Amino acid sequence: MAGECSLSPSFISLINANGEPIMVYLPETSIENELKYNMLSNLSLDCFKSELYDWTTVPGVPLQHGKFLFDLEGCKVYGQLVPQTGWKYVIGVTENVSQEAIDNCFQLVRRLVVKCKCNPFVSSQKELVEQLEKAFIREFT
Repeated sequence: MAGECSLSPSFISLINANGEPIMVYLPETSIENELKYNMLSNLSLDCFKSELYDWTTVPGVPLQHGKFLFDLEGCKVYGQLVPQTGWKYVIGVTENVSQEAIDNCFQLVRRLVVKCKCNPFVSSQKELVEQLEKAFIREFT
């Protein structure tokens, strides 16, 4: 079914419009993985800031698709910019996956973020992160 995320991301990062990381979700929490995936998440920020990438006009790639950023340390990192909010989503995977699987995963992440942000009981960024972590645990573990 379209829209279902069939892959197991190594990490998911959410970055706000100011380029500040909101959270890095790690399904596996070993110290080595935590450091590695935080570093990859930070590297992705450079891609979003780079003038080499025009996120709104990548040739041949519709805006709603995740874009391949880089492959480092055995992890393929994809990014997506949401122009309406300025938020950026980053997903890292260690297996070879199709563009459709990546796009479905980004679609699910976007849906979860909107659902958590629209929760009337969430009034701070800390509460938003707590709700997102719970939602990501439900969906990705």
